Amino acid sequence: MTETWNLIVPLAERPTEPEHDRNIDNYFGVIMRDAGKVAIIDGDTKEKIAVLKSGFAVHILRVSKSGRYFYSVGRDGKITMIDLFYDTPKVVAEVRGAFDSRSVEVSKFEGYEDKYLVFGGYSPAHIAIMDAQTLEPISVTPTAGNACDGDKEFIEEARVASIVASETDPVWICNVKERGMVDIVDYTDPKNPKITEIPSARFLHDGGFDETGHYFLVAANAANKIVIIDVPNRKLVDIVETGIKPHPGRGTNITLANGDKVWITSHLGENKIVGIKTNPGEGQWTVVTEVKAPGAGGGALFVKSHPKSKHLWVDRTLSTDAALNSAVDVFDTRTMKHIKTITMPEGVNGRMVHMEYNKAGDEVWISVFMGTESALLIYNDKTLELKEIIKGDWVENPTGKFNVYNTMHDIY
Repeated sequence: MTETWNLIVPLAERPTEPEHDRNIDNYFGVIMRDAGKVAIIDGDTKEKIAVLKSGFAVHILRVSKSGRYFYSVGRDGKITMIDLFYDTPKVVAEVRGAFDSRSVEVSKFEGYEDKYLVFGGYSPAHIAIMDAQTLEPISVTPTAGNACDGDKEFIEEARVASIVASETDPVWICNVKERGMVDIVDYTDPKNPKITEIPSARFLHDGGFDETGHYFLVAANAANKIVIIDVPNRKLVDIVETGIKPHPGRGTNITLANGDKVWITSHLGENKIVGIKTNPGEGQWTVVTEVKAPGAGGGALFVKSHPKSKHLWVDRTLSTDAALNSAVDVFDTRTMKHIKTITMPEGVNGRMVHMEYNKAGDEVWISVFMGTESALLIYNDKTLELKEIIKGDWVENPTGKFNVYNTMHDIY
């Protein structure tokens, strides 16, 4: 890992303040997955600022707590650090943490902002900690071990599926897929991190926080369950059955008309959108709302809303029905009634995937990929009308989009 570390621009040689007057908070990092690139777009002007080479098949972007840096991680295990202070953003460091990966995150707890970065390896299967300012490797902890369900099966390839950073404690939550273990990684001593393992359910995938940031909800998708973790107390709260192969992305938090706070997940294996009540009181940690989108079958990858919005957006990207995978559905967050199916506009072709709000919460950006005409579609969240289409030779099979402010503050 150290042999692959490339500190392109030392910290002392980087700008001490932005070289521009653009609104970094409303920058979007857009993954051009198959091209191995990340585009940086000004969310205010819709201007392409930079297209940068990154790792192969980039899976996600994460933002430093300060909002200055994007970190990308590819399925080749390469981490790329992008500095947004430059007039044209540039890669300032890179390192390869494994031969395969899908997760990276930074430290967010007060006093540790932007100090450390955690990397989750698929092959080799491990948790690696690095300096978040330079990407210099600090420590590696293998994740192999026994499965969660007590049968004593030892799993060597125990892959780290997803990672989130707590703001209530100096910890990361690392989800060890095949073992069904939620690892709470304390980074106060990054050379010798203390790890609390919480047995849950196989096979852990993606998840996100409830709106308080106290609880973490993650899909054990092969088990058709959502696992709920009390992060400050480092314990399992509950395991809730929701449907066939829940796939929430990071999920989304909404408030129903009766005042219930719910965390929403969609499903790959069936047409079901489910809300789990998260606020204290009767019914906490139970499914309190369940609806279907038009059409049959599953195929949903992501759900998305925003605290300033009254809409819940759901894609159907992996549906085998072309009419469904090229559209998204919008629901009323108060009633969970279906409002509108938004279909592909003319001039673009492919599947619609991954919704992301701008900082203000009044625009929704959607990618068009796996077709003959890639694009980014921008919708007015209030009217649900198309505002703008971003196209061009540089828009190559876009997938995930990450708004700096929303990603930095876990707004979803």
